[in-house]
Amino acid sequence: MTPYLEPMLLTYSIFMMGAISPGPDAIVLLKTAISNGRQKAYFVALGLGLSVFLITQYTLFGMSFMFEKFPWLIYVIQYGGSLFLLYLGIQSLRAKGSFDVKDFDTAPLKSIMAFRNGFMTNFLNPFAILYIVSLMSAQIPPEVPGIQKLIFGVLLGFSYFAWNSVLSFIPTNRYLGAFFNKYSVVFNKISGVLLIYIAISNALKNI
Repeated sequence: MTPYLEPMLLTYSIFMMGAISPGPDAIVLLKTAISNGRQKAYFVALGLGLSVFLITQYTLFGMSFMFEKFPWLIYVIQYGGSLFLLYLGIQSLRAKGSFDVKDFDTAPLKSIMAFRNGFMTNFLNPFAILYIVSLMSAQIPPEVPGIQKLIFGVLLGFSYFAWNSVLSFIPTNRYLGAFFNKYSVVFNKISGVLLIYIAISNALKNI
């Protein structure tokens, strides 16, 4: 048994508890599921999972050193992420109409764009990055072998993808779908307001 199993399990548990907390990632995922169907939401989930894997890897392999040496990088990410969330929020406010939960293939959002939305939502979120950096720095010893760091990153990324894939079932469920379809325009407006609020709040916060 690896001597690093205990801190890794603790880190995994803390990370997953944070993952199920609602944030801009959940808003983007649910908005996509409601407006474009479950298949497109899977691509959002895939983008979210890949972003977690990459953030985990550059944290475990010493990329956090770059933030210490070049602290202005975090501000580039902060304002870039805020602009992206602002863009998504405006797109939500402009969205019209509803969707047919049986008609996923004709959804107007392209799969690559859904993937991009998921990936960028996390990868440009300074607070998601700082959360992972601080969690990994506090729990995972730097002497952990590289292969274990890689496997751990894959586990986190896949678990995050799996959780968000399950989450996409909520608005696209056979019985709940009609309800979300009926109020999809309202949900888009609420999502837009929340995303814009988060974007402005992120931009104004001191890191």
